[in-house]
Amino acid sequence: MQIHTLELPAPVLLITCGIDVQPQAGYLAALIMGWAPDGETWVLEWELIPGNPRDVGFLTRTLQTLYSIQIQGVPIHRLGIDSKDGNVTTYIRHAVQAAPLRAGSIWAYETQGVGGRVGEPIVLSEPQTRRDRKAYGQASRLLMINTDEAKQELMEMLQVPSPMAGYVHIPKRVGSEFVAQLTSEKKIPRTDQDGIIVGHVWKPIRERNEGLDCAVINLALFHAVAKRTLYQYAVSIGHADATARLDAMYPTLAKQKPTSRPRRVARSSYLGR
Repeated sequence: MQIHTLELPAPVLLITCGIDVQPQAGYLAALIMGWAPDGETWVLEWELIPGNPRDVGFLTRTLQTLYSIQIQGVPIHRLGIDSKDGNVTTYIRHAVQAAPLRAGSIWAYETQGVGGRVGEPIVLSEPQTRRDRKAYGQASRLLMINTDEAKQELMEMLQVPSPMAGYVHIPKRVGSEFVAQLTSEKKIPRTDQDGIIVGHVWKPIRERNEGLDCAVINLALFHAVAKRTLYQYAVSIGHADATARLDAMYPTLAKQKPTSRPRRVARSSYLGR
């Protein structure tokens, strides 16, 4: 994967990567995003990676390449790869299992979207099933995503008019096709047999939507990192912009601000920067 981002935006504290799998077309769609603690985000890289998603070797090599990528010395902190297509789930699971840890923490996740969970968190807390325990051990690498809520939040973010919390920075080099894919689904009312609205459902309005799927995974990865962890990480590496944003959002976090040298050295145990 070629990196085009020459300079990491100053507010970025967390870097995530979401991958959508296209087994019929024979490629992976990879989206790398940088996040400020308040949700302002930057599209850093967007690329279609040709290869056979049913080839564990290809998947493993791709994850290893993404693991080694750094942007101005900063690695991808969290990665998620969609396994909703049952034809490739087993291959993805093997590749995710083989992915290295980063600073002792899980770095790569198998992601699966769940619909119909309106009002619940974007990252769902699911009881660990026997299958998950057998596949991954006690620390599951399966991330369940509430896709309805994630898409709603993402659409609201795309409506933010200027740089601030939640604003999405999209460079021109990613192209108009990617932008179109971000809005490739529309929320429409769902009615019962009497015509009464009983909910809503997201319907595709164009054929290709991998950009949207990748963005949803990135958003879930951002939400999956606890704000306390982000705060400790920001303070330990001396990231003034991120610390100031977190202070404004969560004033109580500052009461436990890490100040000693040992805490600064221990920063790698959080996100591996």
